[in-house]
Amino acid sequence: LMDSVTDAQYIVKLWDSHTKKELKSLKGHLKDITCYDFSPDSTQLVTGSIDHTLIIWDIASGTALHVLRGHTTYLKLCSYSLDGQNIISLSNENTVKTWDVKSGKEVNSKSNPVKSCTMCSISPDKTKILVIGSSRNLKLWNLLSENPPITLEGFYTDPMHYAFAFSP
Repeated sequence: LMDSVTDAQYIVKLWDSHTKKELKSLKGHLKDITCYDFSPDSTQLVTGSIDHTLIIWDIASGTALHVLRGHTTYLKLCSYSLDGQNIISLSNENTVKTWDVKSGKEVNSKSNPVKSCTMCSISPDKTKILVIGSSRNLKLWNLLSENPPITLEGFYTDPMHYAFAFSP
């Protein structure tokens, strides 16, 4: 089992949670790391940052395979697809991008109609995103559809206290 933590120097540290030993330190971002996800086969890690980039890391070697550039604001979410061939990223500029893991190239970009995304969560099957913005409207977005997101009615959040997640 591996855990990942970030420190004040923008370094991702990989730890073995059984032995409590640090395995690797991954340095590449220029600002705080805001999201990360392990690939389904646990051979790679993707990290997103306030520096507007995503980095795909090879865990065994500790090297950066690709630096993904295309967002214009900080990353809120990054997640591997279930087959590990794509990465989905959501940034604060209201854009969701899909990236090819092998090439590091952007393959799709969608505009997120939720202004100033404050929190998001991706479904276990990686096909839907729940997003809430400054308007405090909860939106369910199907990434496989071109239809606009569905507004979930009756959802209210205190601006200081809210959380949501998908059930497996």
